[in-house]
Amino acid sequence: MSMGQIAKNAGVSCVTVSRALNTPEKVRPETLARIRSVCQQMNFSPRVIPNRIRTVCLIIPAPPHFYMGDNVMLSTIVSLLNEQRYHVVVSPLSEIERSPLIFQRAFIAILHQEDAASLTVARKFASKVPFVTIDDLTEELAPEAILVSSDHTQGGAMATRHFLERGHRKIAYVGSKVVSRGVRAHFDGYKEVMEQNDLFRQSLVFQNDDSLLLEGIQRLCAEGMTALFCPEPSWLPKVLFFLRLFNKDFPRDVSVIGQEYDGGPRFTYPPITCLVQPLKKVAELAVGKLVKRMEGQPVDQRKCCVPYELAERESVRDL
Repeated sequence: MSMGQIAKNAGVSCVTVSRALNTPEKVRPETLARIRSVCQQMNFSPRVIPNRIRTVCLIIPAPPHFYMGDNVMLSTIVSLLNEQRYHVVVSPLSEIERSPLIFQRAFIAILHQEDAASLTVARKFASKVPFVTIDDLTEELAPEAILVSSDHTQGGAMATRHFLERGHRKIAYVGSKVVSRGVRAHFDGYKEVMEQNDLFRQSLVFQNDDSLLLEGIQRLCAEGMTALFCPEPSWLPKVLFFLRLFNKDFPRDVSVIGQEYDGGPRFTYPPITCLVQPLKKVAELAVGKLVKRMEGQPVDQRKCCVPYELAERESVRDL
């Protein structure tokens, strides 16, 4: 069954039939009804036209920069877009130029740390189509891009202030030397609060590979730390193990604040006070803003930071 036969029997042009199948709102009601009646009489079921599929490309970080929390955001984004009848394709940033054009219409990109060549590709698309980045809060990507992130600096500052409010002054920071935006911002928040109180000491900071973590914890213990902030969820079990290895109990000898994605630290003994990253809220905000941009609606705020929360448990004591 051809479109020409449908057009002939309905007394219209092939262009009108195509418009009726793809953009029925642009066809007069009486003409649309006649075309649909002919289709029904001729038992014609139009195939899905690829250009009419609503698609979003979800860009994910390449290893080793795909973190545990990215799984939470990825599943939330896919679920929300599917609920609104969008087709989602997942791709690393390095592959999007080779993907079909149908998957290059709108993007949500989880960007922690990418090389210059990949970011050049991202800028190319961000300047042409709806584009939301998560965790990239630099203005250099594209002036049209929507930027959404957890407020990592606020999280680091909040953890440090919590220690200060409980009477601690020798507050240590333990984190990797990775220069991703989130890790860097956590440290910036810690350092800012410590400097404001004239308490910052480089000797209380461990920023290195986890292969040197044992030596790092030993040094911090020798410095007399009374509190330790570790924003790396995968490091927290090692940190607690090494503290006990050096006969440091928590919170009796060293109070601890970590960061969690899935609630695991609440099941340690004692349960660990943690920063809780608002991953689902970030994902919901990113999807909401992208859909608005795709539907031609105004986006009220292009750059958004979602604050952390602090789950207070039993690993911080008063001095």
